[in-house]
Amino acid sequence: MIANSIGFVKGATIRGRGISFLPTMMIQSELKQGALVSLLPKETAILEDGWLLYPQPKTLNRASKALIEHLSSEIPRLNQLS
Repeated sequence: MIANSIGFVKGATIRGRGISFLPTMMIQSELKQGALVSLLPKETAILEDGWLLYPQPKTLNRASKALIEHLSSEIPRLNQLS
């Protein structure tokens, strides 16, 4: 199943419709309650494609510019580690 809603995927997984790959921070309470279990606790995600959409640079505040610069420098470095 492919869906663009974490809530939908989480709900379907809890109802036994299959397994899913979800951000841990989005399912902490379900893990603690036992509604979900981690099948591959030591596995980490590898992001193959990602996009960052933002308005023209002249309209960005300093924090947004700093985030873009940080991601632009860190993502290539992290990709070299994997």
